[in-house]
Amino acid sequence: MLVRTDWKSRPTRLEIRPTRSAQATTSTPDSPSLSLWLPASDQESADAQAEIEELRRKLTRLGSVNLEALQRLKELETRATSLRSQSDDLTSAQRYSLRSLAKSTRIAATLHDTFEAIRIHFQELFRKLFGGGMADIVLEDAFGRARNRH
Repeated sequence: MLVRTDWKSRPTRLEIRPTRSAQATTSTPDSPSLSLWLPASDQESADAQAEIEELRRKLTRLGSVNLEALQRLKELETRATSLRSQSDDLTSAQRYSLRSLAKSTRIAATLHDTFEAIRIHFQELFRKLFGGGMADIVLEDAFGRARNRH
């Protein structure tokens, strides 16, 4: 018995049974049997032998079979799945970071506008309280540098 895979990737069983007509049968688990007839004449036998030789040459050209290929495939599929997951995580983190940055930018703009309004009001209030003069409020960063451009 010879086991191979057909074009639909289903296991197919090839059975060659010695009978009067030398019939070969193939079947799959969910399809009916398919019978193949082996050649009966000398010409058909010669043609079959030539085809067998051609198939052997093709097999030889294919080279040796890598018995670890399936294991390597599983390893690469696992790695690809892991990398896809990491990529999805990074994409999600990037979206979150961009949303956070946009929110921080809006908050900073609101703070700046509010500070400018307070600054202008403070300058007016100082002039009223002290009958003139000038005062200013300066917003500094963490290093003590003035943030106002006025």
